Amino acid sequence: MTSNPLLAPLDPPAYADIRLEHLTAGIDQIILDNHNALARIILAQRGLPTWDDLVMAIDALDARLNNAVRLIVPLYTRGEAWKAAVDECWLKTQAYHQAKLQNATLLALYQRLANSAHGALFSHERRMSLQQSIKAFRLSGAELGETERARLMTLQTSISAQRNLFLDNLAHATGAWTLLITDARRLQGVDALETAAMARKAQAKGLEGWLVTLEEAPCLAILQQATDRSLRETVYRAYHGRASELDAGPDNGPVLLELRRLRHEQAQLLGFASFAELSLQTKTAESTQQVTRFLQDLSTHSAAWRSAETARLRAFDQQARLGGLQPWDIAFYAQRAHRHPLALSGEEMRGYFPLEQVVLAMTQLADTLFGVQITPSSTLQAWHADVRCFEVTQGHALVGYLYMDAITRPGKEDYAWSLRVWNRHVDAEGRFHKGAAALFCAVERGDGVAPPLLTHLDLRKLYHEFGHCLHQLLVATTDYRLSDIDSLGPDGIEFFSELLERWCWSAEYLAGISHHYQTGKALPQSTVQAFLDQQKQQQGLTFARDLAMARLDLHLHGETYPAAAQSLQQQVVEQFDAVLPWPLGDFERPAQAFDHLASGYEAGYYSYLWSRVYAIDAFARFEAEGVLNPATGRALLEAIVAPGAGRSITAGFKVFRGRDVSPLPFLQWHGLNP
Repeated sequence: MTSNPLLAPLDPPAYADIRLEHLTAGIDQIILDNHNALARIILAQRGLPTWDDLVMAIDALDARLNNAVRLIVPLYTRGEAWKAAVDECWLKTQAYHQAKLQNATLLALYQRLANSAHGALFSHERRMSLQQSIKAFRLSGAELGETERARLMTLQTSISAQRNLFLDNLAHATGAWTLLITDARRLQGVDALETAAMARKAQAKGLEGWLVTLEEAPCLAILQQATDRSLRETVYRAYHGRASELDAGPDNGPVLLELRRLRHEQAQLLGFASFAELSLQTKTAESTQQVTRFLQDLSTHSAAWRSAETARLRAFDQQARLGGLQPWDIAFYAQRAHRHPLALSGEEMRGYFPLEQVVLAMTQLADTLFGVQITPSSTLQAWHADVRCFEVTQGHALVGYLYMDAITRPGKEDYAWSLRVWNRHVDAEGRFHKGAAALFCAVERGDGVAPPLLTHLDLRKLYHEFGHCLHQLLVATTDYRLSDIDSLGPDGIEFFSELLERWCWSAEYLAGISHHYQTGKALPQSTVQAFLDQQKQQQGLTFARDLAMARLDLHLHGETYPAAAQSLQQQVVEQFDAVLPWPLGDFERPAQAFDHLASGYEAGYYSYLWSRVYAIDAFARFEAEGVLNPATGRALLEAIVAPGAGRSITAGFKVFRGRDVSPLPFLQWHGLNP
């Protein structure tokens, strides 16, 4: 075998040199090296543990492994063999970290250092880092007996396997279904850019017509725009029955129930009443009761909206003489109910936001508000030719790398996500290590005439994931653990990304960055405002569905477990029907496609709503002081972003706003009764 690039210095990443055979061999070698180094560190530190030779030495081992395994994650798009290798490497890495965090001897060394006279003189940052490390050991079972630790390791391995199975089943169900349309009349009402994308998909498979898949963009376009009711029904049933007993492939229902059982046992083994209680140990929210009250308050505040929306939809049902509104009619008629007479259509609006212009605008926003320069790099390597590479500079110093993989292609998922590749930090020798982050979206590629163009939903997704990447890159703490924003928990992580989305709801900002791909003209602010007012009205259904999902998530992982008297579907219906303006169809299986339950947001889906409350309140300061005000941006950076996990979002917000968070801006923005 040729030399393995994963075992060489990774800065900058040498993607062009990485071969399939390098993946497992490289990760196996790093894990072996780490095990040997851990043994030496423990032996050497038994007498007098020190910060540099214990904490920072182990941080260096973690950084080497994490940098390598996160670096290879995007390679899953190269085919099934690559995906299998990436999954194997990820599972091996997780097993290594679990074993390390269950090491009682290692925990004792951290505790001795924290409780020593030397440790009492540590800075606030070092003390917080030690506290977080000790908590991680305890939550991983380091204080359990040998038998219990072995059982916990088995449980964690089983949970990882079930999570992968859930996601694989969903990916299979999403990719297995297609519908070929040969009569253009069936697509009447659907935006031309969407139908063009469907035509390209058909051509790619040697077919004539338009190929509909279960990716989010074509499904939303059909459900919101297609006048053909039978087409809407076909697509709705397929999309909302994915990976269930109604689908031809594997059913995710039993997988989800097994995941819930395993997580509940894991929580009880660690001394918690429920998995939700265990999960909240690493989140901003203080208790399951607090989250339950939060979701119930939102349910109560939205009751008037729900009644009004139900009445509005019933009026459309009577007007259209449908003989009974069905689930596949809801999005279609809701859009018409809120149509603004002066607003551009989604297709017209899309022409003003070509991807290249939006990327330029995003990087300029980061420079204006946060003083960070994000410039294209011609030397960095990426995992695919579509990926844009950027160097990130702050204060004239290169602090990291940003990758944007924004265009759709075969083998790449159609959802938006981000990858926190490397943490900015300084090692024991004083060397600075750059940060790195990657952004993934699913913008339809151009057709040779029009470039890739963004819908408003595309814009929001892009800015959301850009927010995650900026958060990763702008953490200024030098401590490896505190620079890991995952330590903030989902409700902390989502704040900055939800905040970046708010610029997509600013008519002033969007008008300023609009640039028609053919004429170069910008939109008047009044035109953008009319469009946003229409979009904002339609956000009610999105909010209600997010609330239903958050309630279901907390219910499944809360103290009501195992709720043996109810089937999974009965529990779903109970939670959804409490907050949606229209009941679920008897064929809808939202739990089986609820990917957040298998991707790290289990017992944490509430985070999107929780962090949105913080984000809308924080953005109110920008609205008052200027959406492009550098002073406000620097204040946000210093109060909330730069400290990383060294300061909670709650504490940082109080510094930024000078008070505790208020739910009123959130409620008012959504038109809910405060």
